[in-house]
Amino acid sequence: IGDLYVHIDKKAIAEAYYEQAVRYGFENNHANYALAKMHVARNDFEKAHRYYASANGSRPTTYSSVNEGNLFLWQNDATHAIAAYELALKDARDEGVLLNNMGYAYGKNHHLDSALTHLFDARDYRVASSSAEANFFALAAIDHFPIDSDSVLRIFDTHYAATQANA
Repeated sequence: IGDLYVHIDKKAIAEAYYEQAVRYGFENNHANYALAKMHVARNDFEKAHRYYASANGSRPTTYSSVNEGNLFLWQNDATHAIAAYELALKDARDEGVLLNNMGYAYGKNHHLDSALTHLFDARDYRVASSSAEANFFALAAIDHFPIDSDSVLRIFDTHYAATQANA
């Protein structure tokens, strides 16, 4: 019912239904995930972290796990983001997205070998390949890798605008 109220832009009522769902099913992924997103939108990161932790307690989804890690990144805490992604990888169904985000987070911490390993591993997944390649070029630019961008772009063989722009 909460989703219906979100759809018709009655977020306060939706929030009440999600909170009720959490009371009935403590680690209800859907309700906790929705509440976490609501609290992120309000910049209430403390509550958002609690709801993400509950969402990921019993039956995490890739996106609830990714967004828990992303919240740490938004707070400039790449170390905790990496820990969240590593935990999520144990039960992951869509590893590509997690590997890409882990590569990005390792890059933020300047752990370049781990960053490159995860970004290149993420390229094996269609859903993450373009983002991983764009993140590779962004990392190369930030950390001044001595590479020939045109050669690497030819190897990637992509038409993704972000990858081409970062090259």
